[in-house]
Amino acid sequence: MYTKPIDLSSLFKKYKNKWVAFNSKGKVVSCGNSLKVALKKAHKLGFEDPTVMKIPDTHYSLAL
Repeated sequence: MYTKPIDLSSLFKKYKNKWVAFNSKGKVVSCGNSLKVALKKAHKLGFEDPTVMKIPDTHYSLAL
């Protein structure tokens, strides 16, 4: 199954060096300074299995 790539470059400034949780459409649903915090916030909002990644503190291209 083909999934269209999602441009995450806009997240680099806003969420620099933070953990970010996404819904299935690539929308940010929570963030935190640790993985545990980001997941806890996402779970409280009803997202049981979000996609999570840490936004690096430098801007460079990522291919996921």
